[in-house]
Amino acid sequence: MKRKWLAVQIILLFVGTSLIPAIAQVIEEPLPILRGDWLYVGGSGPGNYTRIQDAVDNASDGNTVFVFDDSAPYGEQILVNKSIKLIGENKDTTVINGNVDLFADYVTITGFTIQYGDSSEILLIESENNIITDNIIFNINGGGISIANSSNIISNNSIIKCENSGILMESSNNVICDNYISTCHAGICDCGNNNTIARNCIVKSEDQGIHCSGSSTVITGNIITDSGNGIGGEDIGMIGVIDSIISENDITGSLSKYWRWSIDLLDCSNNTISRNNLIGIWGAYSSKNEIFGNVFSHEFVGIKLDFSPKNIIYSNIFKNLSTSVLLSTNYSCNNSIYHNDFISNKQNAYDVSDIINFFDDGYPSGGNYWDDYTGIDSNGDGIGDTPYKIPNKNNTDRYPLMKPYNDDNLPPETQFIDGSRFGKVGVEYNYTFVATDPDQDNVYYYILWGDDTVSGWLGPYTSGKEITISHVWLKKGAYTIKIKAKDSNGLFSAQWGILKTYMPRSMSYTSLFMKFFERFPNAFPILRHLLERFSLDKNPI
Repeated sequence: MKRKWLAVQIILLFVGTSLIPAIAQVIEEPLPILRGDWLYVGGSGPGNYTRIQDAVDNASDGNTVFVFDDSAPYGEQILVNKSIKLIGENKDTTVINGNVDLFADYVTITGFTIQYGDSSEILLIESENNIITDNIIFNINGGGISIANSSNIISNNSIIKCENSGILMESSNNVICDNYISTCHAGICDCGNNNTIARNCIVKSEDQGIHCSGSSTVITGNIITDSGNGIGGEDIGMIGVIDSIISENDITGSLSKYWRWSIDLLDCSNNTISRNNLIGIWGAYSSKNEIFGNVFSHEFVGIKLDFSPKNIIYSNIFKNLSTSVLLSTNYSCNNSIYHNDFISNKQNAYDVSDIINFFDDGYPSGGNYWDDYTGIDSNGDGIGDTPYKIPNKNNTDRYPLMKPYNDDNLPPETQFIDGSRFGKVGVEYNYTFVATDPDQDNVYYYILWGDDTVSGWLGPYTSGKEITISHVWLKKGAYTIKIKAKDSNGLFSAQWGILKTYMPRSMSYTSLFMKFFERFPNAFPILRHLLERFSLDKNPI
C-alpha cells in the first residue's frame, strides 16, 4: 500500500512540474489591446498603442480610448469617425500637437491640451450630440473650436491665445457653458439659432467678447472683461438677432478707445435685455426690444438709439453717466421709457426726435425718478405735480416719481484683496477676499488669477465675511488678481477689485522699492506708478 501511494506522489510531482511552465507561459502572454471596452495609448501596459489615431481606427462605437501622458506630446492630426470617448490622463500634461476633427456623433473628448494646429480651428466638430469638456485649447495659428453641426455641449474648457474665434458656431441647439476664453480675436462667435451661451468668462478679446447673428439665443451669466482693444470692440455684438435673451451678464470691461458699448444692437428686434451690469447699449435700426432691470454706472452713455423705434426701456438704474438715455435721430421714436432711476448723471436724458417718445407709463403707474427734479408732491401719491422736461425737444415725463423706483435691492459694494504682492514660483500663497452687500444678502466671488486660471463662482458667503483662497503661480511674471462679487439676487458689483503680484521674488532695486510701497502704500505715488509700469513691462503676463 505504501509503495502504491509513493508511486502516485511521484506521478503527481512529475505532472505538476510539467504544468507549471505551461501555466507560466500562459500568464506571460500579452493581454489583448482591447480590455473590456477600453483601448490604451502610451503608458507601459502590454499591447498599448503608441499613436492615438491607431487606437481610434481600431475602436468600435461605444469604446473608450484612454491616453496616458507619459508619451506626450502626441504629434498627430486626429480624425474621430466613431462614437467613442477619448480621455486624457491629465489635461495639463496629456498634450496633442495637432488638429482634432470629429465626424461621428456622440463623441466625448476630455482631459487634453490640444495646441499648435494649422490656420483653421484646432478642434472641428462636423457632427452632433458631442461633449467637449475639461480641455485646454491653444492655437496661435487659427481658431479654437468650430461647431458646424447641432446639439453639442462645450463646457469647462480653457481656450487661450487663438488667432481667430475661441469658439465658432455655425449651427443650432448647442450649449456653450462654463468655459474660460482668453486672448482670442473674438471670444464666442454664434451664427446659429437656439444656442445657449452661459456662465463663460471671456477675457482680453481683441474685438468682441460674444458675436451673435442668429435667433432665439440665450446669453446668460457670462463675465466679459478687458475686451475691445481693436476698433469696434463691443463686449456683445448682435447683428440681425431676433427673439433672444441677454440676461444677468457682467459686461463692463471694454478697453476700446473708439467704442464703449457693452451691447451693440444692429438691425435687431424682439429681444430681451435684462438684469445685466453694463457700460452702455447702442441700438441702430433696432426695434421692439425690451430693456429692463439693468445697471448702467460707468461714466459713459447708458443707452443710445439711432433709427430705433418702439423699444421699451424700464426699471433700469442709470448712475454716474455722462448721458443716461440719448435718442439721437428723428427715427428713434415711439419708445417707452419709464420706472427708471436717473442718479448723479451729468445729463439724465437727451431727445432730438421731432416725433414723440413716451417717458412715463401713465397715471397712476408713473414715469421715472430724476434726481434733479425740483417739483413737489402735494397729494402724497408719490408722483410730482408738474412734468419733468426732457432736454432739447418737447417731450416730458408727465408723472415723475418722487423717490427711486428700483431701491429694493442693491449690488455688493466694497471688494478687498489682501495677500502677498511678492513671491516665488511653485509656492502656495493665501489671499483674503471680502465684499459687503448693502442689503446683507449672501455674496459670491469670481477670481481671475492673471495666469489664465479662474476660480469659478465661489460661495455663498455671509456679507462682510473674510474668505481665504490659496493659489500657486507656475511661471515667472507680473500678475493682476481680479475679483468680482455678486449677491444672491444675481446683482454684480460695479467694479473689479484688483491686486498686483510679482513672481518670482527678486532682490533687485525695483523689488526692494515695491516691498517698501507694500508697507507704505501712500508714499511717493508717482514713483510707485513708474516702478510698477517698469516691472510689468519686464514681466508681461
